[in-house]
Amino acid sequence: RIGDLTGAPAFIARRQQHSDATVSTTLRFAPAAAGERAGLVAMQSDDAYLFFGLTRIGDMPSIALYTSAKGQERLVATAPVATGAPVTLTLRITGGTAAFDYSAGGPARTLKSGVDVRFLSTHDAGGFVGTLIGPYVEGPRR
Repeated sequence: RIGDLTGAPAFIARRQQHSDATVSTTLRFAPAAAGERAGLVAMQSDDAYLFFGLTRIGDMPSIALYTSAKGQERLVATAPVATGAPVTLTLRITGGTAAFDYSAGGPARTLKSGVDVRFLSTHDAGGFVGTLIGPYVEGPRR
């Protein structure tokens, strides 16, 4: 996970400059083990972030939305997904709320909308840089 120095995360980001933003990426990823993730991250700090993307939950590849506020990560929403086709992830932020859309070889679906993301604000999470958003991948250390 983000902030876990024993893992091997990779993250490239751009600072969110406006209160309304749409960020999208298309990827191919087949998580082989629990803990592997690839997708988008919006991050204020190691303790305040959200992950939206592909992971393995149980034995099933899934689209998942995790949030972490004050260092407590929780699973907000999940849906099973086939990993044979490219998956497009779209994060839509409007003020203090966000919607999470995905498509995997078919029409776009919304995993979750109306998610309160104010926990990413500098007011709630601290810091001064703002929220960083970008592609992210994580796997177990081998």
